[in-house]
Amino acid sequence: MGVIQIKMPLYNEFVGLTKEQQNELNTVIKYAKPIEINCKAWKYGDVKTTQHLLTKEINFDIFNIIITFALGKYWHSKRYDIVMLSWKGIIKSISEISEFEAKAFKSRKIDTKLEAAIESVGGFEKFNRLPEIVKLMEYCNCKYNEAYDMDWNTANAIQWYKHTLNEVQKEYNEQ
Repeated sequence: MGVIQIKMPLYNEFVGLTKEQQNELNTVIKYAKPIEINCKAWKYGDVKTTQHLLTKEINFDIFNIIITFALGKYWHSKRYDIVMLSWKGIIKSISEISEFEAKAFKSRKIDTKLEAAIESVGGFEKFNRLPEIVKLMEYCNCKYNEAYDMDWNTANAIQWYKHTLNEVQKEYNEQ
């Protein structure tokens, strides 16, 4: 996940903030530390949605969805600098989650036939967060909303356990 750039100005969304004020604040925000946002405390589905949305070009609609996860639906009433530093915190936290998941769920054995089959149907990216939530539903024998609403830490622990179990089973079957 590279550097995230918002492609449209947001100053219109903040009451009384002129473009000049936004430019001044942007300079400060560029160098300021992000506000710590712990996305691991979010709902699993919100984390997966955010990860998916951050693969797209960021526009106001996407920004609104993501910032609402962290600051609530009344984020417009917050100060511009708080919102933008929270945004930086979200990007940092989601990047850390994505890096962790990439390492934790990487298979030791690469199944080239399976990879080729997945690639031939266009990969799982077209299904957004659905494959991961369906997998969690199967592991927990629960409904979609229950899997979506599960906190990320619990969902991740379940998936990590199942992944490790599958890796051990692969090793055992090869012996």
